[in-house]
Amino acid sequence: DAVAEVRALLRVVECRANDAPSLDRLRELFSRAGDGTRLLAIDELILKTELDPTRRRSLYLQLVAIASRLLLDRERAELYVRALVAENAADLVCVREALGVLLSLGEPGWALERAQAIALECPASLAEQIYRWCAVTAEIQLGDAPLALAIAREGALKFRSSAELLLTVERITLASDDVTVAMSTYDALVEAASGPHGHRALLYRAGRWLERAGHLDQALERYWDAFNFAPSGGAAFIALERVARLTGHLERAVSCYERLTETIQQDSARLRLLCKASEICFDELGDGSRGFELLLRANACSERYELDSRVLETAHKLLAVDPKAGAQAFRRVTEELEGRVELLFAAEDKARCHLQIAAL
Repeated sequence: DAVAEVRALLRVVECRANDAPSLDRLRELFSRAGDGTRLLAIDELILKTELDPTRRRSLYLQLVAIASRLLLDRERAELYVRALVAENAADLVCVREALGVLLSLGEPGWALERAQAIALECPASLAEQIYRWCAVTAEIQLGDAPLALAIAREGALKFRSSAELLLTVERITLASDDVTVAMSTYDALVEAASGPHGHRALLYRAGRWLERAGHLDQALERYWDAFNFAPSGGAAFIALERVARLTGHLERAVSCYERLTETIQQDSARLRLLCKASEICFDELGDGSRGFELLLRANACSERYELDSRVLETAHKLLAVDPKAGAQAFRRVTEELEGRVELLFAAEDKARCHLQIAAL
């Protein structure tokens, strides 16, 4: 008599809640009868006294199966998944398996949405991992790139230090040439960034994305913004000069060379930068006047005005191709020498300087 047996076993369990043989037999009887409600109650009772982690995970999965298949209660099944994730937050394999169960409970969009909801109740490091899993699942398993992008973008904005989520956004938007989504993501991250270095890194990444996508003029603007946030001779500066050359806007690079000299104390480094900027003006921009002014500034950074002969040679060359600009160059040299005289102390140096002025 199954009914009588159940009553007897329930009386035993009432007295000894952890009586394993009685609980196992009750599970068998309720399972055979398809009584999901009582089967769920028995498994919950077993779970309360079970200490073995592996056995507990198995029980949670059984509870999910009973709630979803026998009781058709998806919301209750989700609660067991949440409990399983919370209890095993340090075990990423277990968390992924638990979240994977959600895909068996309903349509993929619902499952991934619930996984993201679960993530918001987890520690930030685990929540980031869950968002990454959701994005990968949407893209690889479901083949839904737009959904993967939406999840990755939301995750990148929530967990701003996550390089992996941002990389996912970059990769998917590059594949679809979705400039709007990519730039709106970068703009939001830049706005929330703290400190000039964080701003510069994100602006540089935005420029790199635009360059890879072939939008060079826009890339140049982003590199320009990145450089100006925290001027240095690093990646943003190198990228800016490269794209400026490709787009025919090398005057931007010259401005960066000038800006860098304002941040460097070492005269030899400033001299090198100004000379490079001067060469670009002469050789590539055809702007002799600006190139000459930069060369004068470089000479002022040298130890004993070691570029004097080069300055005069350049002034003569400038005079040959552009008399007006050349005449202005000689006036600037004269003015510079006259100013130099006032700063010199040694009579010999002063005399040499006056002879140079007289020669001019």
